[in-house]
Order: sequence, then C-alpha cells, then structure tokens
Amino acid sequence: MTSAQPNNIRFSLVIIILVLLIFLGGIFLGLAIRTRTLLHETILSQARSHFQNIVLTRSWNAQQGGVYVRKTKGMESNPYLENPDIVTRDGQVYTKKNPALMTREISELAAQKDGMRFHITSLKPLNPDNRADPFETAALQAFENGKQEVSQLVERDGRPVLRYMAPLVTTSDCLDCHRQQGYQVGDIRGGISVSIPIQELQQQLQRNMLAIGLYGIVVTLALVVTIYLLIVRMVRLLNQARATVEKLAVSDGLTGIYNRRHGMELLTIELSKAQRLGHPLCCLLIDIDYFKQINDSYGHAAGDQVLIGLTAELQKELRRYDILFRYGGEEFVVIFPGQGLADARGCAERLRQACADLQVPIDTGKQSIQVTLSGGLTALREGEDSSEAILKRADIALYQAKDGGRNRINEML
Repeated sequence: MTSAQPNNIRFSLVIIILVLLIFLGGIFLGLAIRTRTLLHETILSQARSHFQNIVLTRSWNAQQGGVYVRKTKGMESNPYLENPDIVTRDGQVYTKKNPALMTREISELAAQKDGMRFHITSLKPLNPDNRADPFETAALQAFENGKQEVSQLVERDGRPVLRYMAPLVTTSDCLDCHRQQGYQVGDIRGGISVSIPIQELQQQLQRNMLAIGLYGIVVTLALVVTIYLLIVRMVRLLNQARATVEKLAVSDGLTGIYNRRHGMELLTIELSKAQRLGHPLCCLLIDIDYFKQINDSYGHAAGDQVLIGLTAELQKELRRYDILFRYGGEEFVVIFPGQGLADARGCAERLRQACADLQVPIDTGKQSIQVTLSGGLTALREGEDSSEAILKRADIALYQAKDGGRNRINEML
C-alpha cells in the first residue's frame, strides 16, 4: 500500500461519516420540526374547539333571548341591558345574563381552574371591559380584511400562552342587543379571543425534543461505529487481498520464492548497485539433475514436491540478503551481492552438498527421493551492466558442469 492510500481511505471514511451525519441530522431535525408542528396544531385545534363551544353556548343563550338567573347577594345586574331584572310573584329577583356577560363569567371560572381565558371584544364595544387589547385589535382589523382566524405565541406573567381569536358573525338573535350599533345579519361585529397556557405542553415538547436528540445521537453513533468497523474490516481485507496479489505478482506459485520476472528486476538492480559502489557480485545458475526422469518415474506431483523441498533447503543455506528466484522449470538463480568469487564458490558448494544430502519425501511420506544439482557460477565483470550477459556466462558454466558428470559446480569468469 502506498503512503497516499491510507490518507485516501481516511478521507473517504470522513466523507462517508459526514454524509451520514448530515443525512441522519436532517431526518431527526425534520422529525423534531414535525413534532413541534404537530404540537402547535394540537394546541391550535384545542383553541378552535373552545372557541366553537363558546359560540354554541352564546348561540343557545341568544336564541333564548338571554337566560335569567336568581339574583344572589353580591350579584350585580348588567348595566348595559334595559330592564335586566324581573321579580316573581313570591318576591324572588332574577337578573338577565346575556351572551356577552355569560362569556365573561365562564372565562373567569376557566381562569380559576386551569388558567384558560375567553374574551369577547370588538372595535366598538358597548361595555368598556370588552375593549380590545393590541393583539385583539390587530386580529379584528384582519377579520375585516377577510382573515378567518389569528393565533400567536406570547408570554404572560413569564409563562408561554397561545392566543387565538376568530370572528363573531352577526345573526338575527344578536340584533336584540346590537341593533342600535348599526350591525346587520352577516356583519362581523367582533370576536372571541382564547388564551391557553401551554407551559406544560412546551415542557413536554422539550422532553420529546431531548428524547429525539438523544435517540438521534445514539443511532448516529451506532451507525458511525458500525460503518467504521465495516470499513476497517473492508480495508483489512483489501490490504490482505492486495498483499496476496502483490505476492503473486513477484512470487512463484509453487515454491513461494521470487519468480523469474521479479528476480530479473532484482538482478538488474543489484548489478547497477555493485557497479556504482564498486562492490563484487556473483551469480549462480542451478539445475536439478535428471529432473525429467523424476517426473516420468514418479509423476509431476512428486516433481513438485522435489521443487518445494529443494527450495526450502536452499533458503536455509543462504544468507538473508542473498537472492533466490526460480528461473524456469527446474532451474534456479542465486545472486550473491557483495561476495567475490572465492566466497561465492564456498556458498555454492554448500548448496550443492545440502541438496545431495536431502531426502525429499513423496507419496505421503512412504517414499523419498534423493536428488543432486549442477551449477554454473560467474562473477560480475568491471563495467558490465547487462543481466543477460552474466546469466549467459552462468548458463555456459552450468552446461559444462552437466557435461562434466553433473552434481558439481563449474565456474566461468
């Protein structure tokens, strides 16, 4: 793996995680916005429902021409009605509750119970207590321009409140009290505002948002960790696959040592280095004696076992910086960097002797084969920079060894 590849992998991992975070963040943000919207719609629906209930109650009251209730101690008569009180034959006093007064008294009861308030108002009220505040004034003006409802989140006494208002349309029952104001059936003569405390609902929303946030964090972290582990595993498998491919590219599939192509590249490098630094270098070309007979007599599987066993034995006898590669078939090349001919001769002889002493087991260990090898040894000449030239001399020396009886090392300067 090149040095740039880990950086590319890390960069790709960061990009994937960022895309995942943006995607999941968008999902959970959308969920949070949707939750907030649904809660607001729920509160708004509740306000509409309260408004409709008040309108129905007022309508019933108006259809009855107002409702008379027994006047108790402390109860005041409506000063804006003509003759609001009546006296029964037994002396009981009853006072009239018109829709507006009934609405205000219901609002007072609701405020005492759960803080919800109603307020009937108009731009020209009969009762000064029904004067519109700034929110209601703006809403009433909007109704005159065709708007059907107005809502707003405000704070009252440091607590959040939803204010909702819808128009009151004049009906024939309303004219008994409001004819003198010039209203006609169908006119918008005012509106009812509903104020609903939403602190508890907002706290619930905050808890829901916190839960969504925590859930989003947990899910995101779990996915990020999972993706990270999968990518790390994938990178590890890719590295293993790359290492395998790289090894196959330079290694012989049977013996595991360098193949001819890579071995020739290494020989060229070592030749150039030796010439540049003025160091000696020797090359040994090895061939297994009578290898064709082994294949013919015992089969190619036995021949493969001989190649594997011989390779392992050669590797044991070589220095760690000597280079061994398979040249082709039963031929091998050994490069001795930094060694003159005398030292290389001793090494080559040890290799030959180790091979002669080797018993290679075949046929699942029931039999073994003893083989020998022949070799051609040569040294790098001054000014020589051709791997073909040095191998050609080694090849000539090898054939001389074979012609001389095999199981020997021959030299050619």
